[in-house]
Amino acid sequence: TEYIPANTANNGLNGEFAQLNIRGGSSTKFRFTFLEHGTDKPYKMEWNFFTIFDLDHGKKFEKYKERVEVKGFATHFLTETSELHLTEHGDKWYTYASSTGGTGKDNPTDPMNLSQQQKDRSVTLLYHGKSHYDARFSADKPKANGRNFLFSGKSGVVFCRSPDHRKA
Repeated sequence: TEYIPANTANNGLNGEFAQLNIRGGSSTKFRFTFLEHGTDKPYKMEWNFFTIFDLDHGKKFEKYKERVEVKGFATHFLTETSELHLTEHGDKWYTYASSTGGTGKDNPTDPMNLSQQQKDRSVTLLYHGKSHYDARFSADKPKANGRNFLFSGKSGVVFCRSPDHRKA
């Protein structure tokens, strides 16, 4: 769909994350596609994590709310104390929206080393047998200021024990 950024200079890699800037008052659906190395041929991933971080809004203004809509995943992971508002549209089709204000100072810097607050503002999706998936990123007005969305693959939101873990 049409992409309306506030500042394209904010797009790209941001440390350990990919970052996408959306202008306030706009919504864009992006397709994430996996390709075989060196080709344009789709590659079906057996399992793939996709994590969206730092879903918050302007500290004083709820009108800066951020949302991500996704579907077709096998399961999702949220903390028990998640700050995200969930709206279910159908089977494995959700919108995750910010519910609290934040600042740039509380943004994560490492997807595997997150504070509890950073985990509470994130969601990890697990996709199975997909060569692509879509995500709709939205930011509320005012449109003069854009919102940056951070995402990566695996994250500290999901805790997995090793197969040889033994209880003492």
